[in-house]
Amino acid sequence: MAAVIDKPAVTSAGKVDPVTFEVIRHRLLGITDEQAAKLRAISGSKNVTEMSDFNVGLYLADGSVATMGRTLLFHASSIAGMVRYVMADCSENPGIRPGDMFVVNNPWKGAMHGPDMAILAPVFADGRLIMWSGAMMHMADIGGMRPGGLGFDATETYQEGLQFPPTKLVEGGLLRQDLWNLILTHTRMAPAMSLDLKGLMAANYAASEGLDKLVRRYGIETLLEVMAGLCLLYTSD
Repeated sequence: MAAVIDKPAVTSAGKVDPVTFEVIRHRLLGITDEQAAKLRAISGSKNVTEMSDFNVGLYLADGSVATMGRTLLFHASSIAGMVRYVMADCSENPGIRPGDMFVVNNPWKGAMHGPDMAILAPVFADGRLIMWSGAMMHMADIGGMRPGGLGFDATETYQEGLQFPPTKLVEGGLLRQDLWNLILTHTRMAPAMSLDLKGLMAANYAASEGLDKLVRRYGIETLLEVMAGLCLLYTSD
């Protein structure tokens, strides 16, 4: 059964007072900061801790960017594209349900290139898919013809390593061990990849916890209106 996807228009009806808007805006920024902190702490990769080649974000149900992290901005917009591909490719089969997470690193499905791997998680409230969280980082190695996944002499994409279209990695809160093993089998740095993936998942768990608190305090509609208002701020001149 496909998820019921709530798609609020990116407009603001002006029902949220300015003080509440700013409080929620800063709470959302705090959530992305917590996402980034979880990823740094668990991954330990220099790509994250020193080069900041990663980003995190919160998105409306249609993939619009509501709040992004403070590192590489193009990663946040890349995740937005991935959200749309996950919904297009996975809504009917295998479905999008509470507790799910999806892994993507295919350049034709939103990634900048293969080493940029993301994990995305739907956020549900009252049975509705109301938003998404996501985290992306540059992986140390995804297999392929050259260590690091950067085969500059490659003549076709198949030489560049493992590339996932939207694929369900966590189902109903349970890690798919078969898929996990498949990913780690296709990298020269399996221990590092394991920590990186766990860091990406932890970033989404942090987002889920923070958003749940906001929903319980302010309600779904208020939170969605603020997030839609943030989309307007980002797109206005």
